[in-house]
Amino acid sequence: MHHPWPFVVVAIAASAPDCGDDVLPALAQALSSCSTAAFGKPDVWNPFFTLVTELRKPESFVLADFCSNNLPRCADLVALSSNRSFDCSCWLYKATAINVYQDVPLLCPSMHPTRTLQLFTRNDKLVTVQGQALVASPRLTAFNQSFTFDMTTHHIESNELCGHYCIEATPASPSTSHTLAITLALAPCDNVNSNQQWQVQPYLNRVRHLNVPNTCLSADPFATNYAIRVEPCESAFPAKQYFTTSAPYDDGCPAAEYDVDYPGFDLESRVLEQPSACCLSCNWHPTCRAYAWADGVCYFKSAFNTSSHAVPKPGVVAGAVTKCSTWSEAYDIVGMDIGSVKSPTKERCCDLCQATPTCRAMSWSNFQGGTCWLKSGYGDYHPADGVWSAFVID
Repeated sequence: MHHPWPFVVVAIAASAPDCGDDVLPALAQALSSCSTAAFGKPDVWNPFFTLVTELRKPESFVLADFCSNNLPRCADLVALSSNRSFDCSCWLYKATAINVYQDVPLLCPSMHPTRTLQLFTRNDKLVTVQGQALVASPRLTAFNQSFTFDMTTHHIESNELCGHYCIEATPASPSTSHTLAITLALAPCDNVNSNQQWQVQPYLNRVRHLNVPNTCLSADPFATNYAIRVEPCESAFPAKQYFTTSAPYDDGCPAAEYDVDYPGFDLESRVLEQPSACCLSCNWHPTCRAYAWADGVCYFKSAFNTSSHAVPKPGVVAGAVTKCSTWSEAYDIVGMDIGSVKSPTKERCCDLCQATPTCRAMSWSNFQGGTCWLKSGYGDYHPADGVWSAFVID
């Protein structure tokens, strides 16, 4: 018999019978309402399965909202969990099933009390504590770019300041234009202060304030002032209100340069949501050696225009991809010199070689604070203390 609700029956549960036609419609409706509330959008893959998966993760932001009653449309699912008629297995996807009567009461007791949190902006910067203010800064390994999210109180606590300081958004008196002004700062954590309560929405890539209606964190990636602030949430999900808790996957990508562009040498452009994806795509491209990303568009380049100065452009992320061989320590490549440039590290030397169209190899030493010798080829390696050499991989 075909059912109109999206369940896939794949096996027979051992601990409870399968849910029958008498309970499936009510269960489908409850799961549908709860998943819509949890994800905030209709295009989540297999929403019932995804909802149950999130609710079973002790560190999930969705579980934190569910247990804090921040998802009122999940009330029907909670109500069904006290009805013995729903002591049955509902199969969602492959070998995953939910028994609402048995499973739902165990969800909140299993929730972790806290989790570490980092917030990445649209252009891969990190929300950073600066004094008692918040700004968007390039990624570093630093305590001031890490927070602790309290799953019960919904506090976002800084890991950098001495004592317990939480992100607080305080509504001020209406301005002369009759708009509500809100100040954002770090303040001593207070469990009863509703101005410190936040809702992290990973499926919407947004951080919403729980006390001030329709208010979200914002960081304009194309402004010269990188202060984090709060603004009315926009339904179009603009770049400035984009925050993700997932670290960009950029293996093979060296540190990028922010707010600068290197004109010229353009190959093609592609629509890519974040700079990390731009770098990876360049790395896979056969002739791409560098890239520039701005407002969701990735520009592939055959080289950096190192003969000119970088052009300041707020919001642009630029970098070279790593396509150099393993470095040979204590060896120099003799001859074939194109020129030499300052380079504080050998990794930067690799970037500079890739950014030079005629460069095929390089040698580096800490001479004068770091010097990179660019080579047109890679002939014989000669022993040389303090020198490292490598070549470009095609």
